[in-house]
Amino acid sequence: MVELLLAGMKNAEVAKELGIHRVTLSNWCLHHPGVIAALNAGRQALWSTSQDRLRALMFQAMDAIGEDLASPGPGRAKLALELVKLGRYGAEARGAHRPLEPEVIVEDAYTANHERERASWSPSEEQRSVTADELLRLANEPPAPDDDPDLPKEPLGPSRLADD
Repeated sequence: MVELLLAGMKNAEVAKELGIHRVTLSNWCLHHPGVIAALNAGRQALWSTSQDRLRALMFQAMDAIGEDLASPGPGRAKLALELVKLGRYGAEARGAHRPLEPEVIVEDAYTANHERERASWSPSEEQRSVTADELLRLANEPPAPDDDPDLPKEPLGPSRLADD
């Protein structure tokens, strides 16, 4: 499922491929900690590959900047400088450092929902459990009655996380 989503397929196409309703898939992607963690890990892997390619271009970019400082040419130095900026700020701008563990996603959701500073406060095990249950409830919320009734509305529980 994650591979299909990261490959650029639309949610409706992925849902049809999996035999589930598109609303169910959207709910999983928005609320299920395990699915969110898997998507974050996949995005991080994709960005890592892009960063490797970008790092390989950095030497050429720096050479172009050096050449243009010695003999200016229109546009080339600007492109080289943009590549340097992208290499420095790209990962942060693209959110490459999102959490990969469902437990951290649950804790972050709880913290955000209760507007507390994460650095000075940590939820109890009971609060984490209630938040995880709430996220799973949202992830498994059935589609609206007017949506396609022929597609199954299969819930995704914590036991299926390892399978996806």
